[in-house]
Order: sequence, then C-alpha cells, then structure tokens
Amino acid sequence: MTPPTLRLMDALLISGPEGGHRESLMRQAEMSPTTFYRGLEPLLEMGVVVERRGHYTLPLSHPYNFAYKLWHDQARLLELPQRLRVELLSLIDKIHSGLGDNLLALWLHGSAAHQTMGDSSDIDLLAVLRAANEGFDVKGWREVQLTTLIADDFREDYRHGDNFLRTVLSHGLLVFDRG
Repeated sequence: MTPPTLRLMDALLISGPEGGHRESLMRQAEMSPTTFYRGLEPLLEMGVVVERRGHYTLPLSHPYNFAYKLWHDQARLLELPQRLRVELLSLIDKIHSGLGDNLLALWLHGSAAHQTMGDSSDIDLLAVLRAANEGFDVKGWREVQLTTLIADDFREDYRHGDNFLRTVLSHGLLVFDRG
C-alpha cells in the first residue's frame, strides 16, 4: 500500500462506522482529489472500502480492516505518555491474568484514549467476556472504570446501534483481541 492509501485508511478509521464523504476524507488525509481517487480505487476493488451514497466506510467486519485497526490502535498506545502507557500495560496484564480465556476483547476509551487526561481522570476500559464474571475488580494507580459485557450482549447492543458501543468502537483503542 502506498503512503496516500494508508493516510486514507487512517482518515476512514477516524471517521468511524458512519464513514465520511470525499471532501472530509480528503481534508483529513491531506490529499488532492486525484490522489484521493488513486488511493481509493484499489481499496474499493478489494472490498476494503465500501461506498454508499457518497459516503465511504472501512467496515471492521472485513478481516483486513479489523487487523489494520488493531495495528493502528497499538501504534497509538505507543504514543501515550510513558507513565500512562506503563500503567495501562500493567492493567491489561492484570485483567488478562484475572479473566484468562474468558476475556475476548478489551478497549481503552475516554480521556486516556484521547490523551486528554487530567490529574483526577480515571481510566475507562470495556471488556467483552465469554461468560459473566461477577466480582472481578482491577486496581491501578488511579481509579479504573471497567465495564464488562458478555459477548452475546455486546453483539446485540452493537446490532441495535448502542451509542456507548458506537463511541467506544469509533474513538476507543482496541488493546486486546482474541479474534
């Protein structure tokens, strides 16, 4: 993939599930119309990008897009301030150890994902589990808000367009995924 194509994919990721129209994506990716269409054409041909009524989306149901989002989010984790990154990696390890194979996916969302944390900010995480796990709690250097959803509930809420999930999936960072 060429650098303009990767910039376009980044712009599509940032646009979230709603996608974006040509002008907003060109502005986000900082490209001309010619470069936009040159980068877009192979993505459309491969089915990586979908166009509906002038809006382009990067559906995460496509395995390549999902892998790209995971890579993209992991790169964003490396950009977090060192103290937050160390704390977050410690929390991920605690959650993974505590939940084991029951943990299917974990997202960082809220101010930590957007790098807008203040001194009193908490760390917001969403965990998708195979089965209920009552009483699991995780402690960090600061307060941790761990929201858990059973996989079936997660899928159902996603299908119904739950605003919380839409926000987490669009703007949060996927930090762990079991597929």
